[in-house]
Amino acid sequence: MPSGFWSRSWVRQFTMAGNRNRYRDLACLHALCNAHHLRELTYLFEEMGQAWAERLIDLLVEACHEVEAFGKRGRTGQSEALNLIYRLRVHADDVWRFIADHGVTFPNNIAEQAVRIPKVKQKISGGFRTANGLETFCTICSYLDTLHKQVGNLFHALSLTFQGNTPQPHFA
Repeated sequence: MPSGFWSRSWVRQFTMAGNRNRYRDLACLHALCNAHHLRELTYLFEEMGQAWAERLIDLLVEACHEVEAFGKRGRTGQSEALNLIYRLRVHADDVWRFIADHGVTFPNNIAEQAVRIPKVKQKISGGFRTANGLETFCTICSYLDTLHKQVGNLFHALSLTFQGNTPQPHFA
């Protein structure tokens, strides 16, 4: 990650991740991806016969639908079921954050999509030669992704850029 990446003023004040703890040390609120939880709960219910998992699936899905109705869009050495229960209990505030903060989505698909482009480039080319190259690539991808979400027409935005009228994204 480029230095100072998380200190930019336009970064939201929370991180969203799957079941990994690598972002836990960041000084911000955290939210956990409930799409990951639903996949794990479905496995536990269908394959492991854990009846409680179905009730939690229903609860999470119902909560998601309630939020959408308002106009919004582990430990090792333990069983998978115990790891999931532990994570859901210890990080309950992060699991349910999407209910209280309408800026938090139910899944983290957008975040995972943003990471996919650099990962594919890394796999194809074997990595980046310099930290500056990585930072430049990430800056360009972030800029284009933001424009795509806000403007929609990247071709028009790039045409304006090459004409000297670089469109600037709007930060909330």
